[in-house]
Amino acid sequence: MNLSIYNNMLSFYYDEYPLFDCIITTPWLSNAVQDLILMIDRDDDLKYNFHLLDGKPILPDNWRDGSTEQFIELGNKWLKQREENALKRKANWDIFIKYLTDAGKIIQ
Repeated sequence: MNLSIYNNMLSFYYDEYPLFDCIITTPWLSNAVQDLILMIDRDDDLKYNFHLLDGKPILPDNWRDGSTEQFIELGNKWLKQREENALKRKANWDIFIKYLTDAGKIIQ
């Protein structure tokens, strides 16, 4: 597995085969992204955490509760875009997950 960083994008490769790209971001940036992101966060002990997520902002399970109709419409649009983008990279995502599983890096 190889990585390449260019212009706030992180590219994942399996040997020389490109798997997918993601946008590097943090919780304190106000950007909205409806594709794969690498979220870099820091906890109270100043330890960094890295998470691959389908998009930002992160919508909690109950995000529709108490939301305006306009925000619900926008949130549904975001979720649809994220799902479509995840389907586009599914085959390469499966290669990535298999590699990590075979290397003992995924614990279930």
